[in-house]
Amino acid sequence: MVKWIDEKVLQTYFKEIFKLYDYKGKNIISVRFNTPFDSYPDIYCVLEDYKEIPAEVEWKTSDFNHNIDVLKDMDFK
Repeated sequence: MVKWIDEKVLQTYFKEIFKLYDYKGKNIISVRFNTPFDSYPDIYCVLEDYKEIPAEVEWKTSDFNHNIDVLKDMDFK
């Protein structure tokens, strides 16, 4: 399959429109990229209760080929 637009564009787009989304009923108040950029997980979202949660941005859910335990086991701030 031809890759028309790199996933980094989608990550940047999400950072611009994150206010359209929530996580388990809590508003996302800010988003930051992981460092180095485009490492797993892609981004961290800060919720209205100031918890920071990791998120992976993919074009399709079938593209998710990472160890999900990394996200589940993170100690959220």
